[in-house]
Amino acid sequence: MYQPGHFAQQDIQLLQAHIQEYPFGTLATALDGLPQMNHLPFYYDLASNCLQAHIPKVNPLFAQVQQWLQRSSTPTEVSAELPVLVAFQGPDAYITPSWYPSKKEHGKVVPTWNYTVVHVTGRLRITQDPEWLTQHLTQLTNQQEPTRNSTWEMSDAPAEYTEGMMRVLCGLEIAVDHIVGKYKVSQNRQPQDQQGVLEHLQKSEQWHDRQLANLTMQVNRKTDNGN
Repeated sequence: MYQPGHFAQQDIQLLQAHIQEYPFGTLATALDGLPQMNHLPFYYDLASNCLQAHIPKVNPLFAQVQQWLQRSSTPTEVSAELPVLVAFQGPDAYITPSWYPSKKEHGKVVPTWNYTVVHVTGRLRITQDPEWLTQHLTQLTNQQEPTRNSTWEMSDAPAEYTEGMMRVLCGLEIAVDHIVGKYKVSQNRQPQDQQGVLEHLQKSEQWHDRQLANLTMQVNRKTDNGN
């Protein structure tokens, strides 16, 4: 990822919180020279520093990864692991030059796009362990249900029904090696222009604009504190 210094975000706690706040990620793999992406909800297990997800076994990724692991394993290995990249896109917004007070001063302004994104690199393994899947789906559900003011639990559905659904799934677990973030929120502009962008995002009727404003303020607070 192209990452100019002023947009680099290295606060690991902020990046971990980003993944938990925007858990719908894009899993990028390259198998036999063919790049592909899968879009999945993830659960980030901080204790083990692993990302967890699941896919149906009919997803071509399941067969392709299995084949890769079989070719990559040696007789002394339990399993091999596939290097992968996962991107977690946060809020983004078009930024019009009319939001910059400096436009009235010299007119040397152009449109841009502000955005936040976190990239995770790691090693993927596949599991079909029913206990692992049960725990993963429970954690993922418990993570998301409060966002809908709901208390639905896995046990609310008939056990034979959920067991039948899990038989067609496999689990994905990614051991996290590196997390890098890019928060492009007008840090390269003059303070007056930064403030102009922030004020317009805060007043926007668009939810993602206001979310971007919140993240912008987080970045600004850390900058002001010298972090």
